[in-house]
Amino acid sequence: MKKILLLVALLLPPEGETLKIAPWNGYKGAVSFTFDDGDPSHLSVAIPELDKRKIHGTFFLIVKGIGGADPWKKALAAGHEIASHSQTHTNPAQFKPDQEEAEIVGAAKSLEQTFGHPVPSFAYPFSAITPALKTKIEMTHLLARGGGGPLILPDAEPDWLNLVSQVTLTETKVDVYKGWIDEAQSKGAWSIFMIHGLEGTQWGYSPIKKADFAATLDHVKDKDLWVATFGEVGAYFRAQKFLEKQKGGPKWDWKVPPLFPKGIVLKLKIDPAKQELRQKDVVLKPDAKGLCSVKFDDGNLVLKSR
Repeated sequence: MKKILLLVALLLPPEGETLKIAPWNGYKGAVSFTFDDGDPSHLSVAIPELDKRKIHGTFFLIVKGIGGADPWKKALAAGHEIASHSQTHTNPAQFKPDQEEAEIVGAAKSLEQTFGHPVPSFAYPFSAITPALKTKIEMTHLLARGGGGPLILPDAEPDWLNLVSQVTLTETKVDVYKGWIDEAQSKGAWSIFMIHGLEGTQWGYSPIKKADFAATLDHVKDKDLWVATFGEVGAYFRAQKFLEKQKGGPKWDWKVPPLFPKGIVLKLKIDPAKQELRQKDVVLKPDAKGLCSVKFDDGNLVLKSR
């Protein structure tokens, strides 16, 4: 997974206050395009259209249905996210005793072995959620996408193991999809598209027209929105909520919780004429916009007045 940028609006706060982080990487809102089941139309239609516009999507794969892994490895190398949609896509209501272990933990291990890195994101088969399933997911995944629901707002902390999405359907008009995007910007929210088949699929659920998909991607490119993978936006958002709970100032120390991806970078805005920012005794130089790059993995930050 590529580096994730957290933009933090930071002035020297009184001791005991927490960091104030700008949501959605400094944009007005966020949009993630996610694709379920490893449908061949994702390789033939979705990825070429995404690549054409330099947009990265999240592909929730069924381990037993991957087939050849090489096309998906190529998608991963191009910046797309490979995530888990369980081992067999069995409805959790039909699980046999202890089947959660193989469907969740086993699938995560298989994908990690195939693609060479941990898989922090999961999507529920049939959007079916049970307490036992969530317990297993919590052991292996940082984030899980749930079923249909409203856009995710930045203020309240969501259920990280049930991040709701907007479901595309064959009969839905493209203006509805554009509306989800407009709403994300107007409300400062995160819209997660759940897409199954696209035009030309032989078996994908409720395929959408290629022209509608392309028009949706064109529409989002014109907005002040962070368009990134489910894992990128979700890890940013969860890191944001974690850091907002860390009290300190002018010095902060934190330990990165388990399952977070490596390489998260926080962008902090300071007044270089009045302030100096240090991490592990190294002075961080602001860029032209006054933003300093802070490594979330290092877990230390000191802000001093000049």
